[in-house]
Amino acid sequence: MQLSWCRSALYVMVLGWQAMAGAAEADPLTWRWTPTWRTLEAAVGQYAQAQRWRTPAQREAVADMNKRATDLAALGTYRVFTGDEAGAMRAMDASAVMRGETAASEAADLTALDGAEPVEALAAIVEEARSHQIVMLNEAHHVQMNRAFGMLLARELKKIGFEVLAFEAVYQAPAPGAPILGKAGFYARDPQLANFLREAGANGWRIISYDNEIEQSDNGKVPFQLWRETTAAQQILKKSIKNGRQQKVFIYAGYSHIAEQPDRKGQTWLARLIKQSSGIDPLTIDQSGFFAHPEPEDEQPLYAQIPGIGTSGLPFVLKRGAHSYAVLGDYAGRVDMQVFFPRALSAPGVGGRSGWRSTLLGLTPRAIPAALLPANGQRVVSAFKKNETVAATPVDSVLVEAGKTPPSFMLPPGDFYFRVKQ
Repeated sequence: MQLSWCRSALYVMVLGWQAMAGAAEADPLTWRWTPTWRTLEAAVGQYAQAQRWRTPAQREAVADMNKRATDLAALGTYRVFTGDEAGAMRAMDASAVMRGETAASEAADLTALDGAEPVEALAAIVEEARSHQIVMLNEAHHVQMNRAFGMLLARELKKIGFEVLAFEAVYQAPAPGAPILGKAGFYARDPQLANFLREAGANGWRIISYDNEIEQSDNGKVPFQLWRETTAAQQILKKSIKNGRQQKVFIYAGYSHIAEQPDRKGQTWLARLIKQSSGIDPLTIDQSGFFAHPEPEDEQPLYAQIPGIGTSGLPFVLKRGAHSYAVLGDYAGRVDMQVFFPRALSAPGVGGRSGWRSTLLGLTPRAIPAALLPANGQRVVSAFKKNETVAATPVDSVLVEAGKTPPSFMLPPGDFYFRVKQ
């Protein structure tokens, strides 16, 4: 499903959440964002998973439905930081239901599927990228698997000459080998995005920010969404393509920023503005919608019918011919390619964690020390690189609950230490 309502609103909320979460950290074992997360859990936890309000009449009966939907979207983002993947998706799905924005299939989608052949996504994207100077990949901000795929794509693009990596909402590009701190950007509090940043720096990417200039002021002369997209396009081109630079650029952003055509509301997005300003046609790829959800009723309507979804394989695209790929839903006619994730990648796998961690990243399980498990309630337990302090974003975090079998950390090779951060 597409959360079109929140693409601009969510950015505004992020600025507010970052301010709340960015106060001085008096206790190094207390996350800066923890108070906001716990406040949201208390405010909306009682209806985040149970009451669905699927009909207009049910939604209209609740006076503060919009506020509840907004709070749930915020909660979904914060749950990612705790390692609660399923909880993050449930909150975001409930938010979409409250807004009445569940996805619907179109007749054109069925036509697009006709004759389409699943092919491995990374290889297909890299082959298309060879003839492009700019590649743009989006994400759903509450789906860590998207960030894992983005990291894998960055590995491959670097091998074919891409040099500049532009991240949405990364305000301070980390130095290679340096810890990823909260000040790097709001989403850098997610261990998987932090791992993406760590690896990109180690692999020699020149990481640039383009959102840090956007939040400074709004002159009120243009709608915020257009002003944000225009400023972002200017910053990316200034730091990579213009002034004699001819570098190849990988732009990693959320949702519709990678759309080359306006949406149904007529809003223009980053990819289109980059093309208009530079004359460069970017390769645009959506990965933000076609993956398994905790509740199948919340999935894209055609998800179960897509050839290859039931396999235990890798993410794929649907090829229709030379340089032609099926794109479904809201992104049809607006992006070049679309990534589909087999159901098994989201299902519990090694260590009780989602299958993508072992299948895509080759991570291996490490048991949580018994001394860190809670006697009652819940707590977040994290794994840190041995050479980094607890002020850094961890390599992995899991939400554990008393009385339930704890999942394992899923970690790359290396030395780690483990801490509870309440």
